[in-house]
Amino acid sequence: MNQTTGRQQADEQQVSLKWLDSASATGLITGVTWGVPWHRGQLARHEQLELRNEQGELLHVQSWPTAYWPDGSVKWTAHAAELANTGRERYVLSKVNQPPLVIKQPKLQQQLEYQQSTQPHQEVAAIQGTRSNDLFVTDEGDLIKVNGDAVVCHIRKSGSILIDSLSLRDQEDAPIAEQGKLKLILSDAPGRHDGKRQSYVSEIEQVSIESDGPLRAVIAIKGCHRLEASVAERTANGTYEQLIPFTVRLTFYRHQATIGLKHTLLYDGDPALHAIAGIGISFNVPMKGALENRHIRFAGDTGWFSEAARGLMTARFPAFMEQKYRDQLRGKFVSWDPANEREQQYASLLEDAAVWNDFKLVQLSPDSYSISKRTSEGCAWVRSLYGGRARGLLYVGSEAGGMALAMKHFWQLCPSGMEVSGLGRDQAEATLWLWSPEAAAMDLRHYDTTTHVRSSYEGADELRSTPYGIGHTTECQLHLAATTPQQEELEQLARGSEYTPLLVCEEERYVATRVFGRYSLPQYDTERHRQTEEALESI
Repeated sequence: MNQTTGRQQADEQQVSLKWLDSASATGLITGVTWGVPWHRGQLARHEQLELRNEQGELLHVQSWPTAYWPDGSVKWTAHAAELANTGRERYVLSKVNQPPLVIKQPKLQQQLEYQQSTQPHQEVAAIQGTRSNDLFVTDEGDLIKVNGDAVVCHIRKSGSILIDSLSLRDQEDAPIAEQGKLKLILSDAPGRHDGKRQSYVSEIEQVSIESDGPLRAVIAIKGCHRLEASVAERTANGTYEQLIPFTVRLTFYRHQATIGLKHTLLYDGDPALHAIAGIGISFNVPMKGALENRHIRFAGDTGWFSEAARGLMTARFPAFMEQKYRDQLRGKFVSWDPANEREQQYASLLEDAAVWNDFKLVQLSPDSYSISKRTSEGCAWVRSLYGGRARGLLYVGSEAGGMALAMKHFWQLCPSGMEVSGLGRDQAEATLWLWSPEAAAMDLRHYDTTTHVRSSYEGADELRSTPYGIGHTTECQLHLAATTPQQEELEQLARGSEYTPLLVCEEERYVATRVFGRYSLPQYDTERHRQTEEALESI
């Protein structure tokens, strides 16, 4: 028996799984999707799979095949589960040797009980309850409803609003975020600051349910951008000019308050006329309660920028207010004791304090960002902070709950930005800028008017370069919270937005199954092997 055959027989019934990057674990219970390769003939189409942890406990898992061998056996399977991302736990995926076990999905009211501890990778508790067997995703004609145990989402099928509302399950009648839409700003003069800029809105053309699991659902929204109705000009045949197709994919896990959002643009404009000057995703967030309890948070490079619409610090700050001020910075709601005369006097003094409505973080280069704020549109922006590389998470909320928006590889994809407007009003708008309008427009023209075949590595005398069809995908996350998260919670969310948790097999399985062809793993068993591996590593 050769080595490959022995390994295949030993691996016939089960597959060992581990976290890809244990050092980046978030400590949260998180939704994870991963893939597993199979030997030719090892897994038949009708065979079922189950997932267990190291203690042998059966876990909820959603499985589906994605590729087959020529003999009809399964070549690759995909799986989705909700697991505690500690980085330490291992799992076993195995074939079920008896009729498939039916696991009823209980209501797992996932109160992500963040542990207020400095210990890294703190596990998160989940509370189980009961719930009627609702469908995870339903098509209700003009909209699609995602009915999770943690989040309820209404997705439009037409118009410019992609996400009509986002609510926590136990507060479905009081949405935390509404009117989720895309923003596109085009400039007609790339490379010039005096170019005319026009705002475009998203126009939905197709909405489809790509996956409707028991645990995981994926909704795809496709369309184009058109000029805003107030300035749109119809062409001769009565239609609006449409540019820059988009695809937005929303990924939901049944018990998670976090939603994955992948945003893809395809460029189909004229680079001499259509320079992209801004790409954004925005939501309206209802504001309720006292101005002291309306918070914004920006993830900086060394900490958090934490402010309220009206801060408690004034020029006449008394010592007895210090604890309330510290509580406000930590996100706790401030209340005033009606029987405490000193507190009532200070609350009256705060009526004279400035109300900060607008905040923005702009990352124009890979090494520098700035944070500014202002009281209203007609007033100056006040520079509040400078830093190096922001981590790309924004939170905005009030006593009615709030929303975090995060962008993966935020500083690497500069110029990027985050913005909140209207924090002191009835409704704030939170925008994640995938291309910040504070920066120069994206210039997609060729770098010269001719080619340089002999002096440079260019393959043709004709100038064939064109940006038509260039695409770009940005990964984002949305998270709903009933109260303003404390910094420990925000740290976990920021880490989770930057690191995508992934389960992988042992390295030998990818080699043995040959799903990627023939290759070998590093070998150090002889001196020559060691020298070769070290040389390859240094290269």
